[in-house]
Formats: sequence, structure tokens, C-alpha cells
Amino acid sequence: MLLYTVFMLTDAERLESLKEAESLLANFVAPGQIIMAIEKKMGLKKGSLVGRKRTHAKCVGRSIFVKRMRAIGYSYPEIGEWLKRDHSTIIHLDKVFKA
Repeated sequence: MLLYTVFMLTDAERLESLKEAESLLANFVAPGQIIMAIEKKMGLKKGSLVGRKRTHAKCVGRSIFVKRMRAIGYSYPEIGEWLKRDHSTIIHLDKVFKA
């Protein structure tokens, strides 16, 4: 059905859809890049946000990551996969750390 709908578009509508897709991709930042940027900015070792330690700096870094990913539109389970944590932990981080 979707494929059929695409073929029914005029050339101008296709061009507009392509421009919208390109602008979305231009603004896309991969979650891995966000993690690396937070670690670098906070002076943490590479991969420390994903680790099991719960030092203050790492918890704050994780909360920043959660806030950024939620702003982009990721779900709690998707964010949990990136941080290797359960989605309920991510919900807790999102609610406790107000940024």
C-alpha cells in the first residue's frame, strides 16, 4: 500500500519528500556519538557510561544521555539497550534527574 502511494505522488511531492528526508538525516546524531561526546566533555573514560559503576559523574552523564535521547524521540527500551540497562532504570533516571 505504501509503495503504491509513493508512485501516486507528483514529481513536486516526491521532491518535497526527498528534501524532508535529507533534512532529517542531516540533523541526525547517532547515539554512540552522543555517548562519546558526553564522556569527552565530562572527562570520563571511553565506555564508562555503559559500565556498571555508579559514581556521581557517570550517573549525571547517563541522565544527560537519557534526556537527549528522549528529546530526539527514542523510547525507554531503546535507550536501555544503549546503556545496557532495563527500561525501568531509564524511566527512573528520566524522572529523578531533571535537566
